[in-house]
Amino acid sequence: MSADLSIVIVNYNSWQVLAKLLDSLASQQINPVLIKSFKVIIVDNDSTVQKPDFSALIKSLNAAAIEVDWIQSPNNRGFAAGCNLGAKQVKDGLLLFCNPDIEIPADGLNHLIAVYQNHKVDLLAPNQVSLQGKPQNISGRFPNLWRYLPLMGGLFKGSHPTSETKPVFFCDWISGAVILMRLNDFKHLGGWDEAFFMFMEDVDLCFRASQKALKVGVTNQTTWLHHHGVSSKHRTADRVRSKSAALAAKHIYINKHFISWRKPLAHLFVFLKYSPELMLGWLLSWPFPKPVFLTRRYILKTYLKDLKNGFNYSA
Repeated sequence: MSADLSIVIVNYNSWQVLAKLLDSLASQQINPVLIKSFKVIIVDNDSTVQKPDFSALIKSLNAAAIEVDWIQSPNNRGFAAGCNLGAKQVKDGLLLFCNPDIEIPADGLNHLIAVYQNHKVDLLAPNQVSLQGKPQNISGRFPNLWRYLPLMGGLFKGSHPTSETKPVFFCDWISGAVILMRLNDFKHLGGWDEAFFMFMEDVDLCFRASQKALKVGVTNQTTWLHHHGVSSKHRTADRVRSKSAALAAKHIYINKHFISWRKPLAHLFVFLKYSPELMLGWLLSWPFPKPVFLTRRYILKTYLKDLKNGFNYSA
């Protein structure tokens, strides 16, 4: 059955890779049996890098019968908020949340939609590799208390092995870099939780999906390219915000989904796991004010502030 597809892309200082994504979208060999129509919704999260001229790319997309909507957010409220802002423009059909640092093969959308429509899966991600061809870790098991155990947490990471034979392998969570789902399911889940500025919002979304008996999976029928972490590497301030948000996200997730005695213990484990490195960087930043140490000093300052505020995180 042919479906209407809306692609939501949240951008922050990722213009160069966004251009590659849009070019790959314009080159899609769309099968009308699978995809009746699709539009692209780009939400710019108040980028600090000047936007280049995209007029030629927009013409290419329009020539391929692809509608493009640009939304300028007045401030950067995070990835989840940007996704929700873009999704508000969608009326029906399928939603594809896609990072700007993704490149899609010419038959990528066809394969993804075909798998989605022919298998009982509700949230679906394609297989992803880096520019060097290295497989990306895009799925896993929900974190538990032991996942945050200092020094030994890696033993309990619980990643899911991929399947080379099954078209869909099911898992607890998939990366928010690419997620295909029905708009109705997205609304039923209440959208992305905007308490998460960056990181863990995908795990949270999938956890809530599991509570609604929705199935989450990855397909190996199409492999997409992922230029990981581009938007967080521009400035020291962006790196500090990214690392601070990653720490805050762990505590926000624990606050939301851990219960009983596990909650305070998990908070303690996270603090003991990550604070020593930050404190060492803070100490070394005074006699050796190098960027690597100064960055850790600023991250520690933000982390301690978030601890004091109870992780009511804001940009």
